Amino acid sequence: MNTGWRFITDPENKGLEQGFAKANFDDASWKTITATDWWQNQGFGNYYGTAWYRKTFVAPQVPGDQLLILFFGAVDGDAEVYFNGQKVGQHLLGAEGKDWNESFGMDVTAALKPGQNTVAVKVTKSNNIGGIYKGVSLLLMEDPGTF
Repeated sequence: MNTGWRFITDPENKGLEQGFAKANFDDASWKTITATDWWQNQGFGNYYGTAWYRKTFVAPQVPGDQLLILFFGAVDGDAEVYFNGQKVGQHLLGAEGKDWNESFGMDVTAALKPGQNTVAVKVTKSNNIGGIYKGVSLLLMEDPGTF
């Protein structure tokens, strides 16, 4: 899940009202970047504020007694995560920007649909470098009690 992310800056913070989180939104004109480096190192060097990442993929079938977890190695900034247009969670930086380098995961099992799925992530970072920078994975949890 690390490559092929579509990316756009959102300096006016109007992405939600423009439909950026919706599964059927057309992001073909957006730039393509990875989820393994800050956006400043991928052609957006002087940008600080809100930006969006989107990725469309085919998810595996999930047996009824298991969970599908969307796992982020780290996001430097406040992150709101949408799966097929449904908000599945958020990860906010703590006081004084703490938690910028912590991993986190979200259960996306209920939002999963057969075939194509779309994840959209709104990241807001007002200073310093920002973005999804330590990778993204889909994890199938064999024992849901451990999450």
